[in-house]
Amino acid sequence: VETLSCLSILSPDEVLMNEGRKHSPLARKVVQFFEEAEGANADDSSDGDPTIPSTATVVKFISRSFFDQTKGAELLRKLARQDTYDSKAL
Repeated sequence: VETLSCLSILSPDEVLMNEGRKHSPLARKVVQFFEEAEGANADDSSDGDPTIPSTATVVKFISRSFFDQTKGAELLRKLARQDTYDSKAL
């Protein structure tokens, strides 16, 4: 519940998850959460509900090797949309 609440507050453009955990309960809940949010936004039925993100969020499953902190900046450049992060942080 806390993870979904945090994601709801952050309303990210993308969520990167380990592909080896694709069928885990948490991964399924995250995917379902954003699918429901996208459907609610498409139907315009969210009515300003703060628990439903206001933009479409893409959930991507990537190889565990890309979660290496030393390769994080390289991964971010490859996968993230350029306008969604501060390039100075890299």
